[in-house]
Amino acid sequence: AFNKAVSLQQSNPKKALKLCEEVLSKNPLFLPALQLGTSISVKEKDFSKGITFAEKICSIEETPKNLNQLASFFVKSDNSLQAIKALKKSLFLDPYNPETLVNLAILHVKQQNYEQAVEILEKYLKKNPANKTTMWALGFSYYHLNEFKKSSLVLRKAHLESPENLSILKILSSNYYNQNLFYQTSQIIEKLIKLEPTSEAYNDLGIAYLNQRLYTKAFQ
Repeated sequence: AFNKAVSLQQSNPKKALKLCEEVLSKNPLFLPALQLGTSISVKEKDFSKGITFAEKICSIEETPKNLNQLASFFVKSDNSLQAIKALKKSLFLDPYNPETLVNLAILHVKQQNYEQAVEILEKYLKKNPANKTTMWALGFSYYHLNEFKKSSLVLRKAHLESPENLSILKILSSNYYNQNLFYQTSQIIEKLIKLEPTSEAYNDLGIAYLNQRLYTKAFQ
């Protein structure tokens, strides 16, 4: 049954999933069937079954990789508390695991726990290079903690990595505005308008021009 499930995972994933469950009804801890079941659950977006498979895998091998997989299923099921619990277990096993630190930080950002997100991301950056995701999350968290200079510094780097990221541009322009750096504000909003010309962006640009006493530009 398991070999048949393997052969059907692409052509008939639902049938393959049923065969995995059939195998597991006789041997609940058969790891290859659990791993195949989680893989198919991801493709089929059956997160409830994915949680069941991933929890059993963790009962056999509680590793950071497996706990991160379990956490991802909880996130997709809108169960952030259980996701955080799984990720904290992962950190207990490996305090500097990069995948765990980033996943946990992103969850804290989503829950508006910005101080915790900053603490985790700063820990991550001690041993890992920055990337677009970590810079965005750190800059976003600094912004919501009113640490505008720190946020601007991080988001400038993120903008260089991803120059057309609208979220980065929007937060960066707000950062500059909150520091009364109106020239920089208008520069960022001009880039934003080229990518997404909304009435809100034009209004913000007008305000930035007014603060620079560029009245002709402001009322164009």
